[in-house]
Amino acid sequence: MNNIIIISVILPTLNESQNIIPLIKELETQLSSLKNKKFEIIVVDDDSKDLTWKIVEDYSHSLEENRPWIKVIRRISKRGLTSALNDGITSATGDIVVWMDCDLSHPPKIVNQLVRGITDNNNNNNNNNKDVTAVVASRYVSGGSDARKGKYFFQKILSFTLYTLSKWFLKTPVRDITSGYLAIKKSALLEIGLLEGDYGEYFIDMLCKLAKKNHNIIELPYTFKNRELGESKTATNFGGYFFRGRKYLKVIFKHALRT
Repeated sequence: MNNIIIISVILPTLNESQNIIPLIKELETQLSSLKNKKFEIIVVDDDSKDLTWKIVEDYSHSLEENRPWIKVIRRISKRGLTSALNDGITSATGDIVVWMDCDLSHPPKIVNQLVRGITDNNNNNNNNNKDVTAVVASRYVSGGSDARKGKYFFQKILSFTLYTLSKWFLKTPVRDITSGYLAIKKSALLEIGLLEGDYGEYFIDMLCKLAKKNHNIIELPYTFKNRELGESKTATNFGGYFFRGRKYLKVIFKHALRT
C-alpha cells in the first residue's frame, strides 16, 4: 500500500475577500485529483477589514460535513507576509508545503505540477539520484512569462532587474528569485529555520540558504499576470519601489559577499 503524502497549502491574506473563495475552490479541485495524497489549506489572515478570515470560516462550514481541510489563522496583533508564512509553516502538518499569492496572479491550476515535480522526480529517482527538494513557479525559464501591465508594469521591471542581478552575483540555480510561488519539502524548511525578511526578499534569502546546503531545486514555467480584483499590497509607485527594492538588493549582496 502506498504511503499517503499530505500537502499543506498556505494562503497569506490581507483584504482578499473578492479572490479568496475562487482561489480555494480551484485549489480544492486541483488537489482532490492527486492520488495517494491528502491536503489542507491554511489561510493566515492579518485581521482583514473586509473580513476575509470570516468569509473563509463561513465557507469551511458550508457543507453538512464541513470542510475540515480548511484552517483559518486570524492574526490580531501580528502583520506581514513573511511572518504570516512562518505561522502557516509552523501550523502545517504536510510533508510538502505550498504557498502563493492570493490575488489569482499565481495560477492555482499548476499546483499539482509543482507537487508532482517533487513526488514524481523522487519516485523515479532521476536528477542524478538527487531528490528534488523544491519546485519554483518561474517566469524566467522557457515557457514562462511576466504578463503584468498598466500600473503593475514597474513591478515587472523591478522583478526582471532583480533576476538579472541574481545571475551576476548569486550562486543559485533558480532564475525567478522573487517568484513567491513554490512547493517545498517541509523538512527542508525546518533545516534552514524561519523565513527572514519583511516582504518578498525572504524568497531570495530562502533560496540562497537552500542552495548553500546543496538542495536540488527545479523550476516550472508559468505566466504571471495582474491581480484580478482588489488592491495590490505591492508597491505601485516609485517611492514604494525604492523602499522595497533596497531591501531586495541588501539580501542579494549579503549572500553574494558570503559566496
